[in-house]
Amino acid sequence: MSDNDPPKPRRPDANATIQIELDQVQLFDPNQGRKVPPPLPPLPPQGAPQAPQPSAARTILYVALIVVLVGMAVVGGLMVGTRARGGAQATPAPPSATAPAATAMPAPATAASPAPSASAPTLTLPTIEMH
Repeated sequence: MSDNDPPKPRRPDANATIQIELDQVQLFDPNQGRKVPPPLPPLPPQGAPQAPQPSAARTILYVALIVVLVGMAVVGGLMVGTRARGGAQATPAPPSATAPAATAMPAPATAASPAPSASAPTLTLPTIEMH
């Protein structure tokens, strides 16, 4: 340390006490002499313009705007969901003449059966046996 460094402040003792002599302190209670409550703020004059009431047409416009926005959000969500699924067709394609005819009831899947093709629109789950 050099002589030019300022001295570090001392850390106060955690167990130290402060002594104040009450003769040197002036105590003042601002509510001591008050007998009545403070005055109320003045009322606005009767001729002052009041805040305009919301019109019924504006309320109807806001409600209609919210309904339109919610409807657009639903339609947009359905469009995104349809695109995410890969645009599944609403009606299945008719079977071709060269393809074998499909049975009305598919055979139950077994663990050794091959996975269904990616173009099949149905999901086949294995049979669960409960004992």
